[in-house]
Amino acid sequence: PTGAHESPTGAHESPTGAHESSTGAHESSTGAHEFPTGAHESLTGAHESLTGTHEPFSNRHSIVKFTKKLTSMQKDYIPSDDEGKAALFERFRDTIGGYADNLGLTPADVTSQQEDANWFRYTLNYTVSMRNAASQWVSYKNHLLSGSATATLPVTPSLPTPQPNTVSPGILTRFRELVRRIKSSPNYLEATGVALGIVGPDSADDDPSTLIPEISLRLNGGKVEVIWSKNGQEAIEIQVDRGNGIWVFLAMDTRPNYIDTEPLPATAAKWKYRAIYTLDSQRIGQWSNVAEISVGG
Repeated sequence: PTGAHESPTGAHESPTGAHESSTGAHESSTGAHEFPTGAHESLTGAHESLTGTHEPFSNRHSIVKFTKKLTSMQKDYIPSDDEGKAALFERFRDTIGGYADNLGLTPADVTSQQEDANWFRYTLNYTVSMRNAASQWVSYKNHLLSGSATATLPVTPSLPTPQPNTVSPGILTRFRELVRRIKSSPNYLEATGVALGIVGPDSADDDPSTLIPEISLRLNGGKVEVIWSKNGQEAIEIQVDRGNGIWVFLAMDTRPNYIDTEPLPATAAKWKYRAIYTLDSQRIGQWSNVAEISVGG
């Protein structure tokens, strides 16, 4: 009632003055811009697009920030998954020897990174073993509650030997700082970075909205295993339909593959699974294919 944006003409109408778009001049008795109260909407208000729809500025800003964050993450030479990080640390460890002197690295620099790579690999492998053991213990616990046959007590894995030297926290921080020094060297070449694995992928600007995971299923130890690939993404959300036509959240998984610990039903049924990639617990891309498996009976 006090002022409006007219999208067909782009002009702001006011009882005391008008914007003349043909000349670019602003008419006013004082030379200032005079508008009735409410004629201009603030930055937090709604802006009318050419299609007539309103999109809040704050929401647009959030989308831009999220897209930039995703693109930046994809351009990073550091993989998003732990296995990828371990493989990068080891590749660097096994390759840096031929470049260290030319890049100005000291023997202490090389040794420190080697110990970081060795300890991270050792810790990661044991983490995987413990995770598998945890899944077995969960299955054992569930069987104790509702099973009928005899159950075998799971075995908790012991620390493997030999054990490498332990290191202090901050492996990734130290690695990034070392790479920064390398890339600041006057002797650094792009080919050197490629050999060391510290150059980001060429596919960094792929549209995240096109990401579609592929999943498959198999029975593993009386449990359904959801097989999936990270493809450079952070995590995946898995949903399941246990034959009632309702999709429910199953898990947020960061490391392939995923074991569904739900006991198989006594009667025959078909379970369905689907998945979608996530970043910072937000879904990105599109849902995967729907995979089915016959269980029970």
